[in-house]
Amino acid sequence: MYQRLSEEKKSELRGQYDAVQEYTICYNAIEAVGDQFEDLSPEEVWNEALILVNEIKKAPNRK
Repeated sequence: MYQRLSEEKKSELRGQYDAVQEYTICYNAIEAVGDQFEDLSPEEVWNEALILVNEIKKAPNRK
């Protein structure tokens, strides 16, 4: 089960991700949807995406 990040952790991640152009481009859209549905923040979405990408990178068969 997913555990929500603390505000402190989200702030820390936001500082790291602000240098990533793709994150800054997607930020407003992710935030709007997250607010509308009371769901994940942009930092949480981006963090989960990076975790999945890293798992795919490590997989022997990427298909």
